[in-house]
Amino acid sequence: MKVFKHLNFNRHHHKENGYKNIWKASPREYQIANAAPFIERFLTPQAKTDFKTIDSKELNAMVDRYRVFWLGHATTLIQYNSLNILTDPVFANRVSPFDFIGPRRLVDLPLALDDLPKIDVVVISHNHYDHLDKNAARFISRNFNSLFLVPLGLEKLLKSWGINNVFEMDWRTYLEHKEFKFHCMPAKHFSGRSINDRNQTLWCSWFIESNAGDIYFAGDSAYSSHFSEIQEVIKPPETAILPIGAYQPRNMMNEVHVDPKEALVAFENLKAKYFLPIHWGTYPLAMEPLGEPPRLVREFAKQKGISNSIQQLIVGGCLRVK
Repeated sequence: MKVFKHLNFNRHHHKENGYKNIWKASPREYQIANAAPFIERFLTPQAKTDFKTIDSKELNAMVDRYRVFWLGHATTLIQYNSLNILTDPVFANRVSPFDFIGPRRLVDLPLALDDLPKIDVVVISHNHYDHLDKNAARFISRNFNSLFLVPLGLEKLLKSWGINNVFEMDWRTYLEHKEFKFHCMPAKHFSGRSINDRNQTLWCSWFIESNAGDIYFAGDSAYSSHFSEIQEVIKPPETAILPIGAYQPRNMMNEVHVDPKEALVAFENLKAKYFLPIHWGTYPLAMEPLGEPPRLVREFAKQKGISNSIQQLIVGGCLRVK
């Protein structure tokens, strides 16, 4: 595959051993001075998020232009007529290196791995456990031989898992696949799956360009100028899939996650038509109540007069663009 560079391509985010944040502050390192409140939150029962099971009729119905199923957290299934795309596939009970501890899934899976349609392309935003699930990735590769598009440095990890159809990309580059263009774009975040690999692999967002409709998947990000850059360098996407959760306490999370108000500003910066909120209600990753993010998005959107743009789904829900 041939990779093309945007006119503003640069390597300012590279460093000698890994990658760095290029905005005014580096991501905080998740070094929690007092872990007790987080541990208590993980152990405290939480109200379950609403969900619906996705049946085969929905998955196999004709697609007008495209549709997006929210499978929970940052996992979405994007269906065009000619391509099925999965974002940050995570189906695990816990998002942790361990089976017995760590944030536990609080909503049932709307679609089991065994029930997935043929997945043509998987886009990965970064290597955190809540965005890259080893068992799910291996299952998808083994059953569909899907093309995995990943940011720099992740090819080695995926190949160590037996996933060989992997292509890694830098920020501000794109490749053509069938009638689609997949743009690897910036995000303000960080990476790491252990205590000794911080920022050794890149993190990113993805812009999926198609004549049937353009979709931007933000992955995981704090707020920065890259949202405006994306619509200036490529174009405004029709649908923006943006995170809204895991933002409290703010003095710790503000350099790695947008809060609901910032997510709406990012949406306005992108000049998108539809806003599909994700990254909430699935795992207890931060201190805000699990149902707070969508409520605040609705309130702030009403204040801004853009309520009609918000496409809030329950887990298993579907945005259909005709």
